[in-house]
Amino acid sequence: MILDIKIEFSLPEILENLSNDALQEQINERKVNIKKAYWDEINIDDKVEMKVQMTRKLVSIFAMISADYNPLHVDEEYGKNLKIFGNNNIAHGYFLQSFFSGLGGTYLLGEGAALHEKLPSKFLRYVAVNDEILVQKIVVDKFEKVVKGKTRYYVETKEVIKVKRDDKFIVAVESGTISTIFKKSRE
Repeated sequence: MILDIKIEFSLPEILENLSNDALQEQINERKVNIKKAYWDEINIDDKVEMKVQMTRKLVSIFAMISADYNPLHVDEEYGKNLKIFGNNNIAHGYFLQSFFSGLGGTYLLGEGAALHEKLPSKFLRYVAVNDEILVQKIVVDKFEKVVKGKTRYYVETKEVIKVKRDDKFIVAVESGTISTIFKKSRE
């Protein structure tokens, strides 16, 4: 039998009741540091990183936005029996990867860059609720390519999430992207 489920998505009431104006105000306060992307100004080994405390609230909000309510992520009692994950719930893999978008789209590449290709991801270790993570995005290559007679500009980045274990950060997730940069230079 083939499974064929159709779902109409809607935000949970708690999120739906948030004020669009208040959300936009918060976004406007945070977007003041968006970098402008020019291919000539991006260098191999450019890097941006941020630390994040993976709270239960963050995981719950992502569950609501993504409609992924798997007890592995959101049921605290269920998590207490997950010996493989330190008797705790774990963060969604796509949630972890979403931090790469913010680092690239705001700080490393910025306005004038767009995702061209997502490279394969490896999930090497879990990230549990209350873990501290270090998210990194690093330029590893840049290249030009002629597409339909027009020169296009690309940047390849390596993406890494490290999770803090025993007072040191170890790799939990590895990934990468290739982004299109719209302008070669400021001119």
